[in-house]
Amino acid sequence: MTIYRHDEDINTLTFSQKILERETNMSTFKVPWLMMILVTTFFQLVISTNSTIFHHTSNISNSSFSSNKKPQTNLQKIERGLARARAAIKKARNSHLTEEDPDYVPSGSVYWHANTFHRSYLEMEKRFRIYVYEEGDPPIFHNAPCYGILGLEGIFINDMEISGFRTMDPEKAHVYFLPFSIITLINYVFTGTSNWEPMYNTVRDYINVINQKYPYWNRSLGADHLMFACHDWGPKISRSIPHLYKNSIRALCNANTSEGFKLSRDVSLPEIYLPHGTTEGLLGGPSPSVRTILVFFSGGVHGYIREVLLKHWENKTEDGVKIQKYLPKGENYYTQVALLLFKVKQYD
Repeated sequence: MTIYRHDEDINTLTFSQKILERETNMSTFKVPWLMMILVTTFFQLVISTNSTIFHHTSNISNSSFSSNKKPQTNLQKIERGLARARAAIKKARNSHLTEEDPDYVPSGSVYWHANTFHRSYLEMEKRFRIYVYEEGDPPIFHNAPCYGILGLEGIFINDMEISGFRTMDPEKAHVYFLPFSIITLINYVFTGTSNWEPMYNTVRDYINVINQKYPYWNRSLGADHLMFACHDWGPKISRSIPHLYKNSIRALCNANTSEGFKLSRDVSLPEIYLPHGTTEGLLGGPSPSVRTILVFFSGGVHGYIREVLLKHWENKTEDGVKIQKYLPKGENYYTQVALLLFKVKQYD
């Protein structure tokens, strides 16, 4: 299989335009889950010590963080920035002062330590950069459907192409995004039989191409690379490439530990049904302080987990729990979602 370069012009704002201008940067993002993935990924990089992400490169000595004037490599500069972020986050743990930030949430049981989380988020906004490999052509690469139960896969890929966190210089990146889509692999490569090798080979071939062209995959054996998949087959397809499965960061809607999801490395992403290919009009709702439902589920019975869930919780009247097979006629799903503190599963 031949992988062609993706040379289409991309309208991209610079990092300073999109990130450092605090009054506008967050409003430009259409998908809050994108931010969740980015802050989680960045925090995983920050908490790594002794250059664990780059353990297959030469060790970066403590002298690289001193005040000497020796020229630093790009990798040393990146690691130095992460070290500064680690120091700022550790300092925030012992601080009880809040910063002037309109997005700051100072308290709540959801946080282990609110100041630490807030500082890690600010450091992510200030420092984090992702390089999106340009190799590969649509429809399999740089493209995916933006509608339906798996629509976030397409929205994420498309938003990464124009994200303010994107850098066009791979030497300045903390993470490298692999822009292939599991959905389009299935739509265009899957033969409809039990033979998955064509899909496996497509992903292997893509990684071989970037491996031959760039040094970054070999440098970390994929540990600083990110893939995204909403389809249930994402974990299995990633398993066919050992370093992708064992080392890379995977943002997955199918976050089952029984299928290899790593709690310390991977990112769990909730699904949401997008009938029109956009999240516009589906977000927001009343203030969390006035929402009354903690957990909500509505969907048919298929799979062991749903069977157990409905057996124990269907139509129960406990406060904060609303579990049922299907919504009654006249009830709007998204109106219900807007009243939730937390949602287990999108209606399907």
